[in-house]
Amino acid sequence: MRASTRSILPDVDDGRLSQDFRPTFGTPDLLSAGEAIQERGGKVEVRKEFPRLVAYTQLWTGAIIDLCKRFRIPLAIGEDVTFFEKAGPSERDIEFGLGVGRSAPQERQFKIHRAFVKTYGNARVKQANLFGVPMTGPGHGNSITYVDEFHYDAPGVQALADYFVAGLGQAMSQQSAQAASRSTNSG
Repeated sequence: MRASTRSILPDVDDGRLSQDFRPTFGTPDLLSAGEAIQERGGKVEVRKEFPRLVAYTQLWTGAIIDLCKRFRIPLAIGEDVTFFEKAGPSERDIEFGLGVGRSAPQERQFKIHRAFVKTYGNARVKQANLFGVPMTGPGHGNSITYVDEFHYDAPGVQALADYFVAGLGQAMSQQSAQAASRSTNSG
């Protein structure tokens, strides 16, 4: 039996959310930054807002982990790596100017990313450890390929998939071991 949307979302009318319920889907990107700044009445102080981003991320990640564990769905958390965590730019990266801000907002975005990436990554690792979920990905110093600073190209996606397959394999092994332990303890 499928759970009703009404049980988890207030003011739902035929699958549409009322104007009073406006969920947050994530941080603004460059295309929506102007609107976000206008809504907030100016730019936010990043150092003050960063802990809220981490809390938001941990909230939804934790909810997903909890649901997967409840329904015994193997799960691995992917490392959030970008062009900036590569060992160094390739000739192609240099040719296309990856890592070089083309506008003031993009330069600000890159500066903020560099300032907080280590702390953000450490928070994700801590959460994975807390929930006992494998963390998988190429790590810092990788050579994954990108189409821009934050999005992988086709070979980069394939390389990441290889990491995720290994991480899911680890999660499935953990799940099998837990199931075997439960059956041994119950019998």
